[in-house]
Amino acid sequence: MTKDFREAVESHCGQDQKTADFHLKNLFKTLKTSETHTKDILSILGIENVYKQRDAAEYFESILSMVNPYVSKIFKGHLKHTTRCSEGHVTSDKTGPFWTLPLSMENPSDSNKTYSVREGFKEFFKSSTVSGMYCDQCNEKTDSTIACKMEHPPEILTLLLKRFEFDYHRMSYVKNDCCVDVPHTLRTKNCDYELYAVVDHVGSLRGGHYTAKIKPYDDHNWYVFDDSYVTQLNSKPFEQVESFRSQSAYLLMYRKLDSPDRQMNHATDHKSSLGDSTPPCSLETGASRTRAEEERKAPAPQKRQRQ
Repeated sequence: MTKDFREAVESHCGQDQKTADFHLKNLFKTLKTSETHTKDILSILGIENVYKQRDAAEYFESILSMVNPYVSKIFKGHLKHTTRCSEGHVTSDKTGPFWTLPLSMENPSDSNKTYSVREGFKEFFKSSTVSGMYCDQCNEKTDSTIACKMEHPPEILTLLLKRFEFDYHRMSYVKNDCCVDVPHTLRTKNCDYELYAVVDHVGSLRGGHYTAKIKPYDDHNWYVFDDSYVTQLNSKPFEQVESFRSQSAYLLMYRKLDSPDRQMNHATDHKSSLGDSTPPCSLETGASRTRAEEERKAPAPQKRQRQ
């Protein structure tokens, strides 16, 4: 449902059947005319047991790292970390790529607190102070400030809500089910982004279920993708307000407003054109299955601690 990515796969993949590009191209081609399966993609990713606990964010990054760099470049951004001593000397200046920006959700045991994605995004780029870092120019250890900025904004900005954290009080991993305030748009120094896809997770650490809500590039409606079922979402999360609340949002995908995909439907979609209006905390998975079925089908991530 990301047009630029799909077209890049279709036009730049080779004939090597051992590559993810080849199988993605066949998958996209088949989906245009009929139902299909994901066995080939699962094989490339090394997934044999689909009921084993998996992390959607981890496999999203795995796919992007396996395909042709040209194909995945719209998801890649670069962060620059600069360290300065108390006298203003630059002691470290490093730039590195990223696929997702991990937003830390404090107090994993406090499920009553509403987390602001917009504030969490700002917090990610706030400078921090550390003590005891050596400065060659000062010839001594000083307090230093570490600043982070987005050196190269990606066309598609993906935010990872770190719902799965280690709780030192319980001495175990827990899932943070707190309500999250998800904004329609995000503003950076150089560009603006608009939300077009949400990956949801319902369930627990023992087991759960993933779904996705996506607004296509050529359509003003949102659709819910739940396994083999695709249904139109009858709600208008951005008709009256610029955000919605969710207890299941896990990955948030924002499209740069000046991207080719966005230009096709920007004219009539300032507030998003969806179905019936919906109250806060209701843009959730409309799954009819029981919790037991949810936990049986697709387990939740176990450990997401790399960032």
